[in-house]
Amino acid sequence: MAVDKQALNKAFYDGKAEIAKNPMPSNFLGYNNAIKDYPFDLKKAKKLLAEAGYPKGFSTELWTMSNPRDYMPDPEKTAEAIQANFAKIGVKVKIDTIEWSTYIEKLQKNQAPMYLMGWTGDNGDPDNFLYTLLDKDSMGTNNLSFYSNDKLHSVLIAAQQEKQKRNGPNFIKRRRSLFMTMPLGSRLFLQKPLWLARARSMDSLQTLQAAMCLRT
Repeated sequence: MAVDKQALNKAFYDGKAEIAKNPMPSNFLGYNNAIKDYPFDLKKAKKLLAEAGYPKGFSTELWTMSNPRDYMPDPEKTAEAIQANFAKIGVKVKIDTIEWSTYIEKLQKNQAPMYLMGWTGDNGDPDNFLYTLLDKDSMGTNNLSFYSNDKLHSVLIAAQQEKQKRNGPNFIKRRRSLFMTMPLGSRLFLQKPLWLARARSMDSLQTLQAAMCLRT
């Protein structure tokens, strides 16, 4: 709500990225397009801050990687743009740029107050995003937000079982609204890599997602 995704898309992705509203790409089976994203609304963001007990904002850190990634071509400038957005609602953000290997190590130890990160899907299965990035089984490896929710875990495990009956994507779709209630930070963009592949299937599998995670 406090991050201008449209402006970030125009500035860093030449307007060609897809604004993300789900924690998985829109070209994956089971994607629920009925989900509504939170609008960019600084006035409402400030109101919510006040209701949460921070009428004058607060100070925090935003960590980012030092080197570009496929899903984030200019991480430092992206962090600065988000920093400017947050300043408008009274949140003072200090940017900490960290070398990649150290960055990953620190994130896997749950040390960042806020951070930028992305993911590249590699098998076309929604489970490769949802279970891999959000389930409690993946904490400390790929679940860098360290989010743990027993209800979500039950849904994802049931979906894995339903998948064997060829109904997993529909099972996930019926439960997609669950993700919008979770404090997982801001899902920013979905992007396809800027290179050509011979196999058409690669176009659907190699989908990138960038996100900003806020500790809660």
